[in-house]
Amino acid sequence: MIRIISQPHYDTDVLIVGAGPAGASMGVHLRRLGYTVTLIDAEKFPRDKVCGDFVGPVALKELEGLGIGDQFESANRIDSSAVFLDGKQLIEQRFPAVRDLPAFGKVIPRMELDEKIFIAARKAGARTIEQCRLQHYTVYPTHVDAECKLNNNTHHICAKIIIGADGSNSTVAGILHGKKHPDESRILAVRAYYTNTTGPANRADLYFTENSFPGYYWLFPTGPHTANVGVGMVLETMPPGEKHLKEMLKELIVSDVSLHSRMADAEIIRKIEAWPLSTFDPSLEYVADRVMLIGDAGGLINALNGEGIQYALLSGRWASETIHMAMEAHDLGKQSLSDFRDRLNDAIGYDLALSRTIIQFIRNRKLNPLWIQLLKVIVQRASTDQTYAEIAGGILAGVMPANKVIHPAFITKTLLQAGIHFGMQGMLTLLGGPGSWQSFTSNALRFGLHLSEDLLQNPGAYLKWTGNLGKDMSRLAQYTINDMVSSTNSGKK
Repeated sequence: MIRIISQPHYDTDVLIVGAGPAGASMGVHLRRLGYTVTLIDAEKFPRDKVCGDFVGPVALKELEGLGIGDQFESANRIDSSAVFLDGKQLIEQRFPAVRDLPAFGKVIPRMELDEKIFIAARKAGARTIEQCRLQHYTVYPTHVDAECKLNNNTHHICAKIIIGADGSNSTVAGILHGKKHPDESRILAVRAYYTNTTGPANRADLYFTENSFPGYYWLFPTGPHTANVGVGMVLETMPPGEKHLKEMLKELIVSDVSLHSRMADAEIIRKIEAWPLSTFDPSLEYVADRVMLIGDAGGLINALNGEGIQYALLSGRWASETIHMAMEAHDLGKQSLSDFRDRLNDAIGYDLALSRTIIQFIRNRKLNPLWIQLLKVIVQRASTDQTYAEIAGGILAGVMPANKVIHPAFITKTLLQAGIHFGMQGMLTLLGGPGSWQSFTSNALRFGLHLSEDLLQNPGAYLKWTGNLGKDMSRLAQYTINDMVSSTNSGKK
C-alpha cells in the first residue's frame, strides 16, 4: 500500500529559540550554508546577561570565524591571571600560547557581545523576532509547530527543526526533558560592574576562601579603572549554603584584603544581578527527532571555571554542520542528529566530565579544609614548574584539553607536591613541640567529630553524594579509558 504524506508549508528551515551567542552564531553559520533561519528571543536587544564577561582565546577565534572579531578590538585584553587564597596571592601566571590561538582573552560585557553577534545573524539574512517568547512546540513526522507569544498574540511557526538556545532556563529543554534542570547541576552567580578600581588592567583575579567554597569570586577588569566583580557557587551544597550571594559579595569586597586593595575607592555602576546557570548533566539528551539543544540550554557550561561563551559558540557551529549533513540526507531524526552529541563528547566531553566530578567532590562543604589544602598543593607546584603551570592555567582558560590533568606525569607531580606539602606541615608540627602537637590533635579530632555529626544527621544526603560521586567518577574513568585507547591506536598508525 502506498502512503502519501503531504508536506507542510514551512515558514523557515530552522527555528532557533534564543538569540544569545549560541543561537545567533548558529544563525550565521546556517545562513552561510544556504538555509532559511528564524531567530526568536524573549528580550529586546541590547539586553544584559549576568556573566563574568571573560571571552577566552577559543571564543575569540570563533568570533573571527563569524567575521566580527575586529568589532571587539577596543575590548580590554587579559593576558595573565592571579589566584588568591584568604587574602594572599598564591600565583600569577601569563596565559599559555597554544596552537593557533591568541595568548590572551578579552573582557566583553554581554550587552555588547550578544548584540553584535545578533546583528551579524541579521545581516547574514536570518529573520529575527525580538520579544517573542516560546510557549510550546509539538514535533510531527514532517515538521515542528512552535507556538509563540508576541505582543500578547499567539503565533505559530512551522519549521523543519527547532533549536533550543534559550539559556539555562530553556523552555525547549524543559519540554524535551519533561522536567527542569536539576539543582545539583546548577550554579548561582552574582555580579556587578564597578568604577574606580585599581591594579593591573590586563590581569584577571580569582579569589578563594573556605567560606566561598564550593565556588570562587573574581575581578575581571573591563578597562583601566573599571571591572566586572562577582561570585559563583554550586547551588546545591552539603550542608546548604547559609549566606545570600549578593550579601556575600558585598562582605568579601570589604573583608578580603587582596580584593579590597583593588576596590578601596570603587563605586558600583549598576545593582548586583543574579542568575542561575545549568551545567553539564550527562543524563540529559542534547538531541531528539527534529530538536537540538546548544549552549547553556544544553548545560554546556564548565562547572569548574564557569566557562560558557566558548562552548556556546562552538556548539552553534557544530550543530549547524550536523544539520547540514542531516538536511542533505533528508533525515532530521534523532539518530541522524546524534552526530552532534558524538562530536560534543569527543571534543569537550572529557572537560565537562572532569569539571563535574571535581564539583561533585567539593560539593561537600564539611570537607572544605581538605579542598583548600589541595588547592594550595596545585598552586605550589605551578609556582615552581612552568610546564605544570601551563597545563593548569590552560585548562582553567579553556585552551587545553582536560585529559592533560589525567595524564600520569601531571598526577605524579601533584602527588609528589602533596607529599612535600603535607610532609612539611607534619615536620613543622613535630618541631613545634607539645603545644603544636596538642593543637594538631585537637583540630583533627574536631574536624572528625564535625564530619561524623553531619553524617549522622544527614545520612540521606551523604548517600546521595557518594552515589552521584561514584557515577561521575565512573563516567570520567570511561573517558580516560577511551582516551588511552585512542592514543594507543594513533600511535600504531
